[in-house]
Amino acid sequence: GLKGSCLGLGARLALARNATGEAEALARQRAQILKQEMERSRSLKARIAFAEAQILLGRTIARNGDQAGARRAWQTAEGVWPEGVELMPRQIAVRAALLEQLGRRAEAEQARKQLLATGFRHPAFVQMWG
Repeated sequence: GLKGSCLGLGARLALARNATGEAEALARQRAQILKQEMERSRSLKARIAFAEAQILLGRTIARNGDQAGARRAWQTAEGVWPEGVELMPRQIAVRAALLEQLGRRAEAEQARKQLLATGFRHPAFVQMWG
């Protein structure tokens, strides 16, 4: 929903200005809202939204120096990520980044190749993968 989107944007902006404590607090609020939404609907969209919220939360936790906490957030994202469904290129890119964060480089590389084969060239994706 709109509140979750606003919290996500606020967390990313706080990270950009290095306000890591604020970023983590906003990301936690967003993840909690989206977790409740996912538990209510269990829809594909809600699961991906919650997974993306956990990815952002992991980034904020990592920036605060807690690598183990970041990994837990990323593992939660991986645990709810839908399997066996067709994903949009942007979602595949998000999953590739998540797999990379979890150290699953072979799977991340497979996703990257799948994206390149489709012609996907989002600037953040190109920057991440060179």
